[in-house]
Amino acid sequence: MIANLPDAKNIAAVAVVLFAVLGYLSARAIPTVAAGNPELKVSFSPIRQMKTTLGIAHRDKVVLQAILGISWFWFLGASYLTQFPNFAKLYLAGRKLGFFLADVIFDWNRYWLTALRPPLLPPY
Repeated sequence: MIANLPDAKNIAAVAVVLFAVLGYLSARAIPTVAAGNPELKVSFSPIRQMKTTLGIAHRDKVVLQAILGISWFWFLGASYLTQFPNFAKLYLAGRKLGFFLADVIFDWNRYWLTALRPPLLPPY
């Protein structure tokens, strides 16, 4: 819809900056909290940290399942998003609106599954 307007680039640029500012202001509104473990040392060594995390996942089945679930979620999402342009071209008459609608539906479902669905589930 916006892509077909004459000032589409300007509208998109203003929207990006606006959402960035809103995100920054929202992040600043988060209250500060004391550290849960002040003695915890943060390591910026990704290889060593990956080995540590995989060791924890090897010992704890819940952590392993969480890692696999998140990885599957990202893999599946990336796979769908790479297929959207072809899907829009072949099955949605090749219009930008078709791609936009497919992307909105995908994003809404992702939002539904991550933000809205967990509060509706009973505690286990």
